[in-house]
Amino acid sequence: MCKVSLVNLYKLAARTHTMVDNAFLKPKLQYRFSCFIVRGDFAEDIVQEETDSSSDTSQHCEQLEDDKEFSNEKSDSITIEKAAFPEEKVAANFQVPEHEEQKLITESQTKEEQGLARREEVRKNTKQQLINKGYLPKDGSNPHIYSTKLGIPPNSFLRRGSPYDPKAPPPTYFSEQELYSMAANNKEEILKGFSVPPEGGLLCTDKNVMKRQSEVMTNIMGQMIKSMGGARVSLPVNIFEAKGLLERVADVWRFAPTYLTNAARMSGLSRFKQVITFAAAGIYCSMQQLKPFNPLLGETLEASMSDGTSVSVEHTSHNPIVYHFLVNGADNRYKLYGHHNFKLKMSANTMEAFQDGPNIIEFADGHKINYCYPKAKVHGLIMGKRMVYPSGVMEFEDRANNLKAVIIFNYGKKRGLFSSRMKGSKIDHIDGIIYHPKNTPPPNVRAAQLKDLKDIHKVIAKITGSWLNSINIDNAQYWNIDQVTPSPLKFEGNPLPSDWRFREDIVWLRREKTEYAQEWKLRLETEQRKDRALRAECLDK
Repeated sequence: MCKVSLVNLYKLAARTHTMVDNAFLKPKLQYRFSCFIVRGDFAEDIVQEETDSSSDTSQHCEQLEDDKEFSNEKSDSITIEKAAFPEEKVAANFQVPEHEEQKLITESQTKEEQGLARREEVRKNTKQQLINKGYLPKDGSNPHIYSTKLGIPPNSFLRRGSPYDPKAPPPTYFSEQELYSMAANNKEEILKGFSVPPEGGLLCTDKNVMKRQSEVMTNIMGQMIKSMGGARVSLPVNIFEAKGLLERVADVWRFAPTYLTNAARMSGLSRFKQVITFAAAGIYCSMQQLKPFNPLLGETLEASMSDGTSVSVEHTSHNPIVYHFLVNGADNRYKLYGHHNFKLKMSANTMEAFQDGPNIIEFADGHKINYCYPKAKVHGLIMGKRMVYPSGVMEFEDRANNLKAVIIFNYGKKRGLFSSRMKGSKIDHIDGIIYHPKNTPPPNVRAAQLKDLKDIHKVIAKITGSWLNSINIDNAQYWNIDQVTPSPLKFEGNPLPSDWRFREDIVWLRREKTEYAQEWKLRLETEQRKDRALRAECLDK
């Protein structure tokens, strides 16, 4: 049996840090000591002090009000019950020794100083990491220029040791705010600078963009005159969007969290309809009048969507332009993969882009569906209305279930000088069917109209609507532009050094420094040609 003094209670609480804070230093403190369990060396100290002698105990321990004895049922612990220490008794008798109070204050100040020092060290280390990664200037006061001495930032596609050029200073990389400042996540943002005329399609109404594009031919002709000395012609950045081709490609997959997730839960014809809607609905997300930057060899993109779907794209061939991609659905419900050969054709008044290659959707059960995209056209570069629209055919195939679908785009467009548009149709209208194909393979010719299809065995459903409004399959609406919005792309926080966002020409163009962007574009193109010549030289050996 032993009795415990209030001074020893203070020591116990101070050692275990159970009930010590700034309030402990107040002389008239009232505490409720609800049940301390003292073990190990703490118990030994107190037991030793309390059991040295019964006379010492009576001198140093103040008798408690009810003279309650503490049971010692367990040899390694002393339990102090709350009832043994009424609040009034504690308040009246508890005083913190002056030297102990000063000790606590000193310890508290030391810990606070150590915490401040650690935070300052973390801040300095974080800042240095941001400098090393190119997000903050290494020298100089301009937050957008990485260095006024070094020629390139850390992840440049140029060779190490490239000299500094005041006409093309190395930029700091995008902050998170800059990265998402131009993100378009709804119909109004995506179609900014466009209007929908009565005949349908997208009409360019951005006068600044139209002016920039109309100056292209003059710029190219000027370069051709200068190139007689051997210089190469480069497209002016005025006709480019501050976005790479890989980012533009990823835009068409932004309905994956909605429709491909639904498709993963279904099978047969129901799954096929969801896949068709996913691919066709995403087309308007990539319809822009400015050209994206061609990717550099090895350039990559990493991103994710709202449900955790991951997106990875890599540029794998310089000429022809080829990129490979992989889209992994959340919880591995599906994956979309394939490669595209990007083809661009320009005439005096029209620019036409086409992504030629397979798009394969494979679900967790092993089922696969293939499809391809239509062409994208910009018409009226020099004269006439500036229009943007998809053109041609979109095909889908489910071999396991013997299903096929064809959608005709630009269905309502006039097809000749004296031809008339079908009554009630518009340029953005689509016309398609889902059908069982014949066993014999069809000729390798894309149909301009549904009546031109030669492999139809049995029509199952009709596809109607507009790529700018809604998609209907057998009169059931599967997508509406005002009701179903695309998932935003969230770019990887710690991407590969080959990521598109580290391209100096894109960085400067997004910051509206066109002179710097043009110089960097020329430097990067020159570097690509040198690398291509080296590869050819190695292959010839």
